Amino acid sequence: MISPSPSLWPVSLSLCFFLAQALIMAIDEFVCHHKRGLGRWESWGHPLDTLFFALCFAELCVRLKAPEWALPEGGYLVLAVLSSVLITKDEWVHSTEAGGFEHWLHSLLFVLHPLVLISAFQLSQDPDRPLILSIGVMTSHENFLFVSFFMILGFMFYQLIYWVMLKQGRQRLSLAKPQKIE
Repeated sequence: MISPSPSLWPVSLSLCFFLAQALIMAIDEFVCHHKRGLGRWESWGHPLDTLFFALCFAELCVRLKAPEWALPEGGYLVLAVLSSVLITKDEWVHSTEAGGFEHWLHSLLFVLHPLVLISAFQLSQDPDRPLILSIGVMTSHENFLFVSFFMILGFMFYQLIYWVMLKQGRQRLSLAKPQKIE
């Protein structure tokens, strides 16, 4: 039996956290949120969550490319804790708007969120190390973090455009109550 070398396991585990969070987030967004709709609080709150998550990755990218502009020691930890706490702010809304399946997805995301941030920090500590994404696809930890940062920003802009700019205008014209997903 071939087992992964101990030095590769944390990176493999990190990638599992990233992929699991992305998959669960996609189900939450494109199944749950699109079916029930989002109220004004969530429409603005979710991009705010994503912004703080992106700020964590931005800090790691700054540390890698322009360390003189990075936050003081411990700055990433403060951002990571703020981001991990901020994502819980909508739960009082979800208690009345969301069903059991969506609550379960959120609980998984609450567990994965800090694990992804810890993993991102770990990857930033060895930025030039090769990262094998699939057969024949290889990049560095640094490139992976930069791509992740820009994907997070892209998701935030999608949230702002779709939920704030497009949907909020339509919701003002409609008196329909959002649907709960069981």
